Parts: sequence; structure tokens; C-alpha cells
Amino acid sequence: MQCKLCGNVMHERLTSFCAWESTPIVKVENVPALVRTVCGEKVFSQNTVEEVQRLQRDGSGYRRAEARIFDFSVASSPVETSSTSTG
Repeated sequence: MQCKLCGNVMHERLTSFCAWESTPIVKVENVPALVRTVCGEKVFSQNTVEEVQRLQRDGSGYRRAEARIFDFSVASSPVETSSTSTG
């Protein structure tokens, strides 16, 4: 399969899936996917998506982890958002 973002070939790999919008945040490890290592695009099969949803719904096979969440807006040295081009 070719990547829809960069057009290069995608490879079968085990990867992680993160549901950032859920509360609490959910990370599922060792998920089979087609992955393009250059641009980072991931494609999950319908069966894989359904299984990830089942894991989240049933709550089985997980371990708890603590995460620190930082707000970058309170940084003491703000970063410039303008970009420069070369060439």
C-alpha cells in the first residue's frame, strides 16, 4: 500500500495508538499497522480499530501509568513562531 501523504510504500509494523481526547488518556502498545517511517502516517485495519475500541470499553489488560502534563504557555523563554527559509 502507498502512503496517501507522501506516496511512498508503507510497511507492516507494531506501533502505539494514543487516544489523546479520551479521559483518561489511553495508550495501546504493540498495535499492528501499516506505517510509513518517513512521514509517520499510520493506517489501522478495521479489525484492529474494533479491537482497540473493545480493549478501551472492556478495560482489560491494562496497567496504570502516571503522566506529567505541562502547559508550554507558562515557559519562561517563549519561542518565536516565525519561520525562516533557506535557499
